[in-house]
Amino acid sequence: MSFRPAQAARLADAVAEAFQPKIVGFKKVQSVKVVDSALVPTLPVRPRPAMNTAIAGVMGLRAAAGLTFLLPEW
Repeated sequence: MSFRPAQAARLADAVAEAFQPKIVGFKKVQSVKVVDSALVPTLPVRPRPAMNTAIAGVMGLRAAAGLTFLLPEW
């Protein structure tokens, strides 16, 4: 199966259009509008291991700091 960015963008737009009336019924709101349509990417997305590692480290430190305040003393 090959990846076709233009087809994926059309599919995303079609899904958004199809779900607009349904969301109005689910959420009990007056109207739902699509702000932006899907864009076809011009450049490939590449993984950024350094950035992902930095984000994971910061989130791990935040979780550890939060647990120190939530866990009772032993």
